[in-house]
Amino acid sequence: LSIRRSWNYTSPEEAEAARTAAERAVELAPSLPEAHRALGVYYNRVRQDSEKALEALARGLSLAPDDARLLLGLGAIERQLGRWDDALAHVRRALKQDPRAWGAEMVLGATLLRLRRTGEAREAIDRGLDLAPAHLNLIHLKALTSLQEGDLAGASARMPYLADLGVDAVWIAPWFPSPLADGGYDV
Repeated sequence: LSIRRSWNYTSPEEAEAARTAAERAVELAPSLPEAHRALGVYYNRVRQDSEKALEALARGLSLAPDDARLLLGLGAIERQLGRWDDALAHVRRALKQDPRAWGAEMVLGATLLRLRRTGEAREAIDRGLDLAPAHLNLIHLKALTSLQEGDLAGASARMPYLADLGVDAVWIAPWFPSPLADGGYDV
């Protein structure tokens, strides 16, 4: 419940409910890795405190060293902080634990795109699309691999597929150097 509230909060009351639920989970079950994950998601999404989020996720990982969701969470936050090698290592470990995790392929692909490692990014994104072919974020990332190579035709090749899904508008924003003050959405 805390994780959902942290991702979707729209008011201070909902943010407080997310915090309360996460802290209560840790209080009731301090040996439950998922409780620490909930607290990490709260710190990252609501408080935008990456360091506290990393601490909470690391506590969870100390309890469950092979938990794919904790590894993926660490990797995503490390990417926000520009800790590229750590991010890649954690996301790749997550994929070893859960090879069918399209979300991990998406985070890996996005991270590799930001590092301008386009070929590797395309491979990860294609694996993600094999698992979730209609996922709009993966389709967007696939278009970005083409744009990164200057291939506008390749970027637009999936547009008819999007129309078949009922999509009637597309916003493709290229990545650029960013302080990531708001998770990379500072366009």
